[in-house]
Amino acid sequence: MNKIVCCIIILSLSFSSIAQSKYSSNKKYSKNSNAVEKLIPNELRINMALSIYGIPELSYERYFNDNFGAGVSASATLLNAQEESQRFKIVPYARIYFGEQKKAAGFFFEVNSAAIWRKNTDSTSMVTNIAFGGAIGVKMVVKNNFIGEVYAGGGRKFGKQSNFDDGEGFLRIGVCVGKRY
Repeated sequence: MNKIVCCIIILSLSFSSIAQSKYSSNKKYSKNSNAVEKLIPNELRINMALSIYGIPELSYERYFNDNFGAGVSASATLLNAQEESQRFKIVPYARIYFGEQKKAAGFFFEVNSAAIWRKNTDSTSMVTNIAFGGAIGVKMVVKNNFIGEVYAGGGRKFGKQSNFDDGEGFLRIGVCVGKRY
């Protein structure tokens, strides 16, 4: 009889300790439900700051876990060739997120590279540059998985320079809105 009572007490204590540790100390579980907060892996956004300037930029990002994502941005210039030397730009990037409240949100650090096609002053030739750089920023996630993001950074271009005197660097700025899906 004594052995049966000891076994019941040990089993009940082990079940209660498992239940307590699983739901109270793990931040992945919400207070209202026992479901794990699901990371939505895809995001599409538009850079509003560059769109107002005449260089619309669309970005796609894929999240691989809570704090790491990779994506690509593409932009094309709608301005006259005399006003802007850059015609097209494709920027693959990787980001590390440091936010604790939401998954893949908060402060981030970005490492990027870029392929930049620019028009030379004689309208017949294009110059291609490869660039490497970085950026820092912050991403906010609101209801229904809409996002807002602000970032700034830059990098250095490598390759033949065009006749435009736009230097050896490139600027990467953004005020973006988008949605996770």
